[in-house]
Parts: sequence; structure tokens; C-alpha cells
Amino acid sequence: MPDPLVGSRAVLPSPPRRPLVFASIFMAVAAARPHAPLAAQGYGLYEQGACAMARGGAAAAAPCADGSTMVFNPAGLAGMPALAGLGSTVVVPGGTFTNGTTGRVTDLERDPVVSPNLYLVGPMRWGFTGGLAVYNPYGLSLTWAPNSEGRFVGSRSVLRVTQLQPTLATRVGPLSIGGGLNFGYSAVRLQRRLDLAAQQTGIPGVTFGTIGAPAGTDFADVNLTANDWAFGWNAGLLLRGGDRIALGARYLSRQTYRYRGGEADITRLLTGRTVPADVRNPANPSQILIRQGTPFDTLVAAQFAPDGLLADQQARTILRTPEQAVVGVMLRPAGALKLLFDAQWTNWEVFDRVRLDFERLPSETLVQDYRATWSWRTGVEYEFTGGTAFRLGWASNEAAAPAQSVTPVLPEAGRNAYTAGLGAQLSNRLRADVAYMYLDQRDRRGRTVAGDAAQNNGTFRFDAHLVNLSLAYAFSGGRMPR
Repeated sequence: MPDPLVGSRAVLPSPPRRPLVFASIFMAVAAARPHAPLAAQGYGLYEQGACAMARGGAAAAAPCADGSTMVFNPAGLAGMPALAGLGSTVVVPGGTFTNGTTGRVTDLERDPVVSPNLYLVGPMRWGFTGGLAVYNPYGLSLTWAPNSEGRFVGSRSVLRVTQLQPTLATRVGPLSIGGGLNFGYSAVRLQRRLDLAAQQTGIPGVTFGTIGAPAGTDFADVNLTANDWAFGWNAGLLLRGGDRIALGARYLSRQTYRYRGGEADITRLLTGRTVPADVRNPANPSQILIRQGTPFDTLVAAQFAPDGLLADQQARTILRTPEQAVVGVMLRPAGALKLLFDAQWTNWEVFDRVRLDFERLPSETLVQDYRATWSWRTGVEYEFTGGTAFRLGWASNEAAAPAQSVTPVLPEAGRNAYTAGLGAQLSNRLRADVAYMYLDQRDRRGRTVAGDAAQNNGTFRFDAHLVNLSLAYAFSGGRMPR
């Protein structure tokens, strides 16, 4: 073997072939949401209006008067007056990871994030009602402390999927039918550190950790951004049995985002460390491959050159958002009281395998094995004279991620959401609704290191506080519909 690593001018004999950074970054692209994991499985969002949010998200059989029915059941749009609805949800997430061996606790940063929505509704000819909705059906935003022990798997993950949804609905007797197209725009930003100790030196079977680099030595920061457009559709039915009962159903198709031009910006971080002892050739112990005192920063410098494997580069992967199917019922045992229940199936099985294609690194496939899940939503609404409404709700969601996929990128688990809210008719044309949600996610074991479920080394805890304010203005005269 030649002796290329001699003295302070040493360079790697061959580049590391699979820096772990890229596998985790692109796993996050395909798993990823600026939002925290909210009241949904995986990375879904269901807080697109204060009225529906206060009911625990149960709105498939009882449209709200703010236009959000285009999200929860487009059939509910039929017969609505011309109106504009505007709202926003503020999310304050919180959480920790506790290492099961050391007891070390890493905090999730409580950075408030905002999810806005806009709805426009207008009557059309021949008994149709049209509308346009702009909202976020999927998303993720998690930022861990800079020194978190999971920073080498994921330190920050942000995904926003924004839908532009033109919708059309009509009513024939007791049955309303609606549907529309979904034009989705997805933007992702994902960040993590690279641990020098885990990287190959180029000497067969020898990592930098083997030759003295301490575990947890940051030597690169990777920041990936990518975006793409996708297309889908939705449809809904709403059957009213007078004022006492209504049944609703909605379907949302999957979408496929193909991130072809993702940009991975890689920043070199100097370690300031040196090799503590001579590194000898395993096949010829008399031959010194790397001399004691050689800076680790010198050994990896070539990888950050314009033609190195750790130079800024492009990469590609695919994100599929799942199909959703919802059925709901509304019962009105008394004129002012509504009882609501929704059940939703989400096909998270579309997040199964992730193909990663790099500009310089070899391609690979990651196994995620998400499963299809159910969520349950229950709401109560009581409307007082004058249009003021009081609402309570509860939602429960199964976890979509298997044990091996619970990481700082998306530490998902089953969860419960508890909601409350008020609505008020401020005038004949203007209505305001406000809602609060407390999200309580079950503690779940996961990992902050590369590997599978066998490497799960601690417990993730997560919760969030959400506040939503929505306004709706009816352009036609008369009281806002309820």
C-alpha cells in the first residue's frame, strides 16, 4: 500500500463513500413540515379554521360558516352566500428527548409557528357554488437545541405543503355534491450536523473514531432546501335528514412531489483536534499511514473541495402525501345543540421506501414502513340566541411511524387533542371564531443515532399549545349561515 498519509500534509487515501448526513437529510425530505406535528398522524394538519378546530376537527357533516368546509367536506359549500374567510393558527410546540442510559435531556425549542388560511366563496349559475381555498394540509417544523445529542440525525426539519384548491358544489334535494382540484406547492428545509467519528478514513474498516476522533465531533453542517409542485383532487358528499341529522364523506387524493433540484449546502466546521497516536497499516504494522499530531481538519479538507464528496451538491428524492377518506355524522337532539363525530383513514403506507439519488454520492434506498392509520374526532356545539356558539372537542390519533422511524426528524407517536372555542356574530355580515387546542402526545421510545429499532436509546416527549382566530365576511345581505 502506498504511504499517502505522512505528516501534516496528509490527505485521505480514498473518500468516505456514504456520509451519514445525506441518508438522514433525505429521509427527512420524504418524511417531512413551518408547523410542529399537530393533531394528526405523520405530518398531516387539520387546523384550517377556528370553528372546526374547536370541535376537535369534526366537520365532515356540519359545515362551518367561514369557508373551511372546502377542506373538511367540499360538498358543504353548496348554497353558501358570497363570503371571504381569513384565519391563522399559532402553534407553540414543546418537547424533550431523554437518553435512557445517561439520563441526559435535550429540549425541543419552543419557537412559535404560524399556519394561515384563506377562503373565497361565491354563488354561480345553475345552482352551483364556487370557491377557492388556500391552506396547509401537511407540514412539519422542529428545531432542536444546537447541542442536542440527535443533531447528527436531524437538528431542524421544516416542510410546508400549501394547497390552492378551486372547488365547485351543488345541491339536489337533501344531497349536496362537491369537489375540486388541488394544486400543491411543497418547500422543505432540513438541517443536521455530521459526526467525524462516524466517517470512514479510507483505510478499510477504519473510522475516524477508531483513530482517536471523539464521538460527537461536529465537522460539517448540512442545510438542504428543495421545492416542487404537485397535482391532486378531492370530492365530498353531504346528506341532510332535515335539521336533526346529517351524514358527510370526503376523499382527498395522494400527491407526488419530485424534488429534482434539491440543494445541499455543506459548511465545513473546524474541529481543532489532532490524531493522538500514529496510525499504522494493519497489513504492515511497520508502515505509518497517519502520523501522531496530524490535524483531523487536514485529513478531511479534500472532501470539501469543489470536486469532493462533501462539496455543495444537488440531490433528488420523491415525497408522496397520502390519500385521506373521512366519514362523519351530525346529530341535533335539540335545536341549539349539535353533536359531531368524524372518523378518518389515512394511507400512510405510501411512505414505505425512499430512493435517494445524489450528484456525487452513490444512490441508496431507505426503508420507512409507515402504516395506514385511523383518527377519531368528536365535537359538541351549542348556539345561543344571537349567533354566539360555544364548542368543545376531542381528537385521538394512532401513530403511523414504526419503532425504527422515531427520530428527531419526526418523533411521531399516538396523541390526544383537547379543544374549546367560541364563535360570535359581530354583525349581519361579520363573524369571528376563536379556538384553543392542547395537544398531548404519548411518550415514545426512539433513537438519536443511525440504525433501526435496536438502536432506540431514549424517550421522546411532545406537546403543543395552539390558538386559532378566524374571521368571515358575507358580501350579501342577511345573517351569516350556520
